Amino acid sequence: MDSVFQEIQQRGTFLFPFQHYEMNNETGHLFVSAHWHREIEVICQIQGTTMLTVEGTDYNLLPGDICFINSGLIHQFKSEDSQSLYYAYVFPLDSLGFAREDYSQAFYLKPLIQGTLLFPTSIPRQSACRNSISSCILTLIEKNKQQCPGYQLYTKAMLYQIISCLYEEHMLVPQQKTVQSSGFDKSILSYLEDHYSEKLYLNEIAGFFHMSPKYFCRYFKKHFGKTLMEYMNYLRIEKACGMLLSTQKPVLEIALMSGFSNISYFNKCFKKLTGITPKAFRAMHRS
Repeated sequence: MDSVFQEIQQRGTFLFPFQHYEMNNETGHLFVSAHWHREIEVICQIQGTTMLTVEGTDYNLLPGDICFINSGLIHQFKSEDSQSLYYAYVFPLDSLGFAREDYSQAFYLKPLIQGTLLFPTSIPRQSACRNSISSCILTLIEKNKQQCPGYQLYTKAMLYQIISCLYEEHMLVPQQKTVQSSGFDKSILSYLEDHYSEKLYLNEIAGFFHMSPKYFCRYFKKHFGKTLMEYMNYLRIEKACGMLLSTQKPVLEIALMSGFSNISYFNKCFKKLTGITPKAFRAMHRS
């Protein structure tokens, strides 16, 4: 069941599975629901503020802040700041490996690829390597945007430099000192992902996971930072946004497909979470 909630999508191309994202909070209501993936993700906050939650721990990102999300960790993003802008770069660690074993491979890359060493979740603001890592991230993002000949080599060079800086400052973390994602938490998220389009009842969800409704609500709020209803509204609106942009379906049909049985409540939730109506959202992103 874990794999259902795993974010599975093609990053870049088959020969260059690296992908950058520019997350600009145009409406002042940014939310990326809880998910996980096997690749490493690097976050660099450019302006404004964003709340990043990794395994239930919140990180309030300010301009210049840098975070890493290790493989398999549940994370989500939220921002009510219309000035918020952050870059995300996602890449598979094994793509940094060499065909021929050498010192760098054996002593520096292999511990990361095998997971015995992990990236730090955040880079302290006073860290000596913060500016160097930030410069590398911004450079590789720009190179990936331009895609000039050789940008693939430049990308790997910047990632190697980031890893080198982390080694130099002794900032890589032994596996046993990090919080690993709970398989049980992933099962809950997978269940909700599977059933978001249906009418859900607390008693049924709690019963499925062998909990009382009261205990399930406490557990969910503690581990995901939101009530079940809040989370489902975010998830359903996120799904609706995707359908508004990728299909020509009427708003009413999208509301029903997203799990809302009442168009008025759908419109109310949509505007609350995005700042605009569904029709305005579709028009703004297609113009």
